[in-house]
Amino acid sequence: MNEINFKKIINLAKKNKNFFIDTSLGYKNSENILSQFDLNKFKVITKFDNIKKNIINELITSKKKMKIKKFYGVLFHNEKELMKKSTKEFLNFVELLKENNITKRVGASVYSLKNLNLIIKKFDLDLIQIPGNVFDKRFLNKELLDLLKEKRIKIFLRSVFLKGVLINKRNRIKKLENYNHNFEAFDNWLIKEKISNNKFFCINFILSKKINNLVIGFDDFNEYKEVSNFKKKNYVAPPNFVKNQSDKNRLLRPDFW
Repeated sequence: MNEINFKKIINLAKKNKNFFIDTSLGYKNSENILSQFDLNKFKVITKFDNIKKNIINELITSKKKMKIKKFYGVLFHNEKELMKKSTKEFLNFVELLKENNITKRVGASVYSLKNLNLIIKKFDLDLIQIPGNVFDKRFLNKELLDLLKEKRIKIFLRSVFLKGVLINKRNRIKKLENYNHNFEAFDNWLIKEKISNNKFFCINFILSKKINNLVIGFDDFNEYKEVSNFKKKNYVAPPNFVKNQSDKNRLLRPDFW
């Protein structure tokens, strides 16, 4: 995305009061672009892979580069690395984050439902980022969502469009051709229900689960503008489009594609 598009997105985001920005220490180009704008009104969440020796310095450098006072939150990007840590190691790390004015909120970005359940039993988290969409309902059961809210863990949901394959047939790469039956079932159901804007439908589906913080990526300003015009509507609850366990194991995990 070029600087002009990004500037227009930042300005419209301020106007719409969409103040959350999701980034990562690994998204170097993202940090370079973000550093060109005044982000003090925004709540920036960053991610990192592991508690290594110089991680505190890296987070301080990132914060200074983007000219923000502190991060809204810091997330473990690798759930398996977090699970290796003892409770004491985790608490010491949280204390270092607070002492260095990096953030007051710590969380994790997770891919596995089993790992999420283990993590929230072992650690006291403030934030969690989970995947979810009309194909991937693993994390969307009411019991789990109620438990997260009971623990006062703020929920952020990514993969609303499943890497774009739910909203654009051109994104259905050759590696996914074994799952054409799932996509055809979804496409035919949309036609049957006379749903013309599958992008808005996908968003509405997540909002129906009472999750309001969606992590969505944009290629340009027009994409952001379209989504920012979304208005919640009544909708028809979709059936299960991914029923086969082998399909679930790979199709629902873009990191396996």
